[in-house]
Amino acid sequence: MVWSFVYLAVRNLFALVVLLARSDRSKELEILVLRHELAVMRRQSAPNANANAERWVRTVRSDCLAASADRICSAD
Repeated sequence: MVWSFVYLAVRNLFALVVLLARSDRSKELEILVLRHELAVMRRQSAPNANANAERWVRTVRSDCLAASADRICSAD
């Protein structure tokens, strides 16, 4: 457990040194890329606008299938 803490501390220290050595343009580019990734993820996780309509269509279809099955079974 001590080694994992030391590893994380050293790793974060190197990340800080790298971050301080980067140019402002590089930092701005990274922020731009991260914002784009966030926008894509938000679009992918957005609820489907037609979810209620699709649910209604599935309900109607299943009711029709159940009614058809009842008619076929009761005809015997």
